[in-house]
Amino acid sequence: MALERSLALDPRSLRAWVSTGVLRARTDDLRGAQLAFGEAIKLEPLDAEAWFDFALACWRAGDREQARDACEHLLSIAPGEPRAERLLREMRRDPGDGAVRPGG
Repeated sequence: MALERSLALDPRSLRAWVSTGVLRARTDDLRGAQLAFGEAIKLEPLDAEAWFDFALACWRAGDREQARDACEHLLSIAPGEPRAERLLREMRRDPGDGAVRPGG
C-alpha cells in the first residue's frame, strides 16, 4: 500500500499519518484510525485537523471520554472550531453508540 510505503520512508510525515487514519476510519478500523491520528498529533500537537479526526474516531469507536477530551483540547488550540463544537453538542445529545457521524 502506498501509505505504508510513505510511512516507511518517512515515519515523521504528518500527512501520511492523517491519510492512514482517514483510510482506516473509512474501512471501520477505528482502533487503527485512533492510533494513526494519535501519531499525527504526536508529530504536530497543534494540528486542528488531526485533533478533530482523532476525536471523531474515538467517538465512533465508543471511547466517549477520550473523544470529549480531544474536542476540548482542540477548542483550546482552535477556539470556536465549529466541528468540535458540533461534535460536543452531539455527545451531549447522544452518549450512546457513536453511530452518528457529524458532517465536517
